[in-house]
Amino acid sequence: MIRSEYPEGKVYLFLDEIQEWKNWDYNIRWLHDVKDFFLYISGSSSTLQSSEIPTKLRGRYISKIIFPISFKELINFEVEDFRHIGKIYNLLEEYIRWGGFPELILYKDIEKLNSLLETVFYRDIIERNKIRNIDVFRIISRFILSNYSNTFTYNSLKNYLRSFNINIDVKTIIKYIEAMRKYFLLFTLERFSYSEKKKLISPKKIYLIDTSFTSIFNQGEDIGRKMENIVFIELLRRENYLPEENILIEVTYSIDKEHEKKVLSAMYELKCKNSIIITWDYEDNKTINNLNIKFIPLWKWLLNL
Repeated sequence: MIRSEYPEGKVYLFLDEIQEWKNWDYNIRWLHDVKDFFLYISGSSSTLQSSEIPTKLRGRYISKIIFPISFKELINFEVEDFRHIGKIYNLLEEYIRWGGFPELILYKDIEKLNSLLETVFYRDIIERNKIRNIDVFRIISRFILSNYSNTFTYNSLKNYLRSFNINIDVKTIIKYIEAMRKYFLLFTLERFSYSEKKKLISPKKIYLIDTSFTSIFNQGEDIGRKMENIVFIELLRRENYLPEENILIEVTYSIDKEHEKKVLSAMYELKCKNSIIITWDYEDNKTINNLNIKFIPLWKWLLNL
């Protein structure tokens, strides 16, 4: 039908939520190989990530995660002169609170934020993973949203649920968290170790797809945790970020001598000659015992300045 309308030239097809199409991998390959279409396929599930793409499509695609709007993208619309520091910090504070979803950037409305969480994330996660115990799922999700940029273990979450007189096995907890991860509500990060066994049993850190969700439960102004979450997502966004050598990255709202000592200790242990400490407004460069520390404000790091 499409070729009858456009018999010559390139044809581009844009297909959303493709994972809901039965035998979608076979059909997509047929469209690509037989019909010679240029295809853009999207979906809200990690089944479209490169590690999950069916073998029929291997070598025929480029996979990319589309994140919410970055601070750099936002500020390019709002600021013409980077000397306007006051305006930059005002925008950064708004970005930390309302994140990068376009509708929230425009309206800054808590009801729209709740609606986004309910209709886009919860509905997809609950329906597509056939979660039956919805109340327990919501309690777990509240724990997750409240503990962003913090470490957790599945057993600590199990104990948390017991405080609500809920007894649930760790296997189910893992299933629920994996469902949230699969639909990009959150990411988990393993603690660094040269031992794979230690990685598996050590506490993990939680990061949210967008810091706007931290406003739902009135977390207060824990700017340091929000900064860390933003930096984590920005590093994922910069998928080609690959320095020539190991660089230690630390995020902190403010810096003191004790914090600096901990960074130096980590640099010795990990054999890093260079580190970046991302702060709120402190900027400096230091060399201590042949170890280089670059202090840079968050806004400058986000803008690659």
